[in-house]
Amino acid sequence: MYGATRRKRTKVLCNHQCLAPLGLECDGNHPHDAWGVTSSGSWATAAEVEYPHQLCQAWAHCLYRCFFALGAIESPQELVPNSDISLVQASKVATGTQLRGKKLKPLMKEYDYFLTIQGPQCILTELPAKCSHDTPVPTTCTTSPHSSHIPAQAKRIKLPYQVGEKAEFDRWETVYGISWTPQAFIERAAGRSHPGHFLDGVHPVLKSMFDSGANKSLSCRAKERSEQMRKWITRASELTRGVEDGKDDSPCHAKVILAKKNLKLFEEMIGASGSPDLGLAKDIAQGFNLMGDIPIGSVYPVRPSYATLLPEQVRRMADVARPAIWEAAKKIMDPEVAAEVHRITLEERDKGWLRGPFAPQDLPKEAILTRRFGVKQSSTLSDGSRTMKVRPIDDFSESLVNSTNSCAESIQPMAVDSILATMVYRDRSWGHETLTGKTIDLRKAYKNLPLATEALGDAYLCGMNPETGEPEAFQTLVLPFGARAAVMGFCRTSYALWRIGVSLFGLHWTVFFDNYFLVASELEERHVDMAQRLLFQILGWETSSEKEAEFRSISKILGVQIDLSDSRAGLFSVCNVAARAAELTQTIDSILERGQLTSAEMRVLRGRLVFAESQIFGRLSGLHAKPQPMGTCCWCCTNRYWTQDESDVP
Repeated sequence: MYGATRRKRTKVLCNHQCLAPLGLECDGNHPHDAWGVTSSGSWATAAEVEYPHQLCQAWAHCLYRCFFALGAIESPQELVPNSDISLVQASKVATGTQLRGKKLKPLMKEYDYFLTIQGPQCILTELPAKCSHDTPVPTTCTTSPHSSHIPAQAKRIKLPYQVGEKAEFDRWETVYGISWTPQAFIERAAGRSHPGHFLDGVHPVLKSMFDSGANKSLSCRAKERSEQMRKWITRASELTRGVEDGKDDSPCHAKVILAKKNLKLFEEMIGASGSPDLGLAKDIAQGFNLMGDIPIGSVYPVRPSYATLLPEQVRRMADVARPAIWEAAKKIMDPEVAAEVHRITLEERDKGWLRGPFAPQDLPKEAILTRRFGVKQSSTLSDGSRTMKVRPIDDFSESLVNSTNSCAESIQPMAVDSILATMVYRDRSWGHETLTGKTIDLRKAYKNLPLATEALGDAYLCGMNPETGEPEAFQTLVLPFGARAAVMGFCRTSYALWRIGVSLFGLHWTVFFDNYFLVASELEERHVDMAQRLLFQILGWETSSEKEAEFRSISKILGVQIDLSDSRAGLFSVCNVAARAAELTQTIDSILERGQLTSAEMRVLRGRLVFAESQIFGRLSGLHAKPQPMGTCCWCCTNRYWTQDESDVP
């Protein structure tokens, strides 16, 4: 009854009534192949091992219907207005890059509507798979929506399946997709925004600021900014005199970490900015947890993710996991990196961010130990030079802490696409201006926010002490770099600072985790700079002066160079930083010269190539950045081309 060629009964053991419609008895109205040995010499049973395709479809459809009965929501068939499209996706669409899989829904759905037909099985199976002309609906069948015929060009998209509770009820159902008429298609498509219009993805808060300031002069916008600065300086002084800082109920360790911050002022400014994350200041005052459900601020796209372990399960396994992680910390890949990580760890201990060191026997029974290691990173200073530094990483995935997190939102940082989109939107709203930009980086960003008291037992870090040759454990009191919950907690905070700057002080800037990119016209540079400095000062945040440059027409951020030299003409340029391209070239040359590379070098090289390629859009450049046939390797970002046959070089 599901397309098998031989008479064969199959018994299915299930625990839900939704699969009951699968139980069909053969009606004997079709021929059956014989069992035994086939003409090829193999046994017929071997050909009947796999389930028939129609049975698989019917099985999946039963589960499909069951999920909807339990409250599941069907995914959209087309790109609905105001849907969640990241700017990265939109900008790729705008430049002709085809996205893989179903990352971007079709602009228009494939069919105008679906026609469901119910009736006896023998009648439905005789209906055509595709209708070349209008086909009358049999009188023994019913349709939804009501129709006396199946329109021409309709295509059956679901094979007939039984919808009755019992096999004796001969009630079957099939579904046809009804094609668009040309007129209906045009009417539906007219006026729909194309996903390539990535300006639709400019954050609404920035859009509102640009739109409201479109008819205002530069001096008028500066006057409004000055009024807000005066207002919040006065309010900060009032709270200081009244000794109101919003930390009355904070744990002792949190009060030390938050000593320079006035959370009461922060809370009031968040409310004034119109942000829905009104509970952020209280969350900061109490500290953030590392395990369990991650609190959200309703400021990021809704994209649920779910935990695979319970916090109680991870804590019960802690006794077994700690010795393994302790031993893993003894393996050192680079002694210099290990020594620098240990130095940074002791420095954080001295600043009151960590406690320790502890020996294994000193740790509580359910204490969760996380391995700390270091990675080398390059950093751009304010003078444009680059320096290498070691960043400690706390691997909370290895200790399974991250596996306990569920979250209803997904962080959407404002990357290069956002920076460019907002400048284009500003240019269209306020007209051509001579623009400059500067980067602002929060100093020790994660270390400004405390952990909750309940999280301290889950926050022991383990790293090697090069002097003794043995690992040591430290307890962190602040957000660790490597915990999923810590990332969300910090990003909610950096987003709140960004939104306050836009809504209250009229700052044109974007935020990427702890990096801010501030844009201003030449005439307002000093005033805008004064406003951003005041914002961080009254809220108690420090910025990295060694990375913060003055306003310039060329800025470097997120590994790319943004050139605003032609902003007066409405042109904004972006390219990979020359130092990164040179570094990539040197790495590849070194590998080719040696003729071999390690697995660690392969990972580093892949990461750098992926990053460089992510800044390259368009069909031609994207094609050159993809893997080439055997014997050919092309890296468009370094302008180098290697091939076995030099005559092949274009």
